[in-house]
Amino acid sequence: MIKLIVTDLDNTLLDKDGRVREDSISLIEEAADRGIVFAVATGRSFASAKAIAMKFASDIPVICYNGAQIKMPVSGEIVYESIVDEKLQDAIIDFAIKHELYVQVYDNDEIVVEELDLKAHPDPDLKFTGYRETHGMEALKGIKTPKILLATSPKLVPAIQNELENEYGDIAYFAQSE
Repeated sequence: MIKLIVTDLDNTLLDKDGRVREDSISLIEEAADRGIVFAVATGRSFASAKAIAMKFASDIPVICYNGAQIKMPVSGEIVYESIVDEKLQDAIIDFAIKHELYVQVYDNDEIVVEELDLKAHPDPDLKFTGYRETHGMEALKGIKTPKILLATSPKLVPAIQNELENEYGDIAYFAQSE
């Protein structure tokens, strides 16, 4: 018996225009009527995922920030949350400064960047949440964040990810998105 269905958002539940198809909504609500829990999982922020989850009739769990937070969109209840360790965050930001990477952290769903650069990272979260600029990378340290996003040229990603995993892989998880 199926008890839980979890799906990613981008290129899975969402169509190429970023919308949930009506037939998908109907099938998911039918599953809920049968007692099957449906959840969405994404690397996106809660604010972004919530906008999609609110299309469903029931309060479905939203797994966001690559699993660092599980939150209920209607009640706002945080089921689970993991914040990046402050020393690790400082080290990753120092790494980003050294390698001239674009860095983004999240402060209560608000995107925080040194300076917004849509060419470096055209973030779909910006449709659902605000951002603030710090005008200095050091100011990104100390923000309690569930996720740190680093962006660079696609051809540099494997080497950067490998270096990060070699240095911090025993205490952090590094995922690559599109």
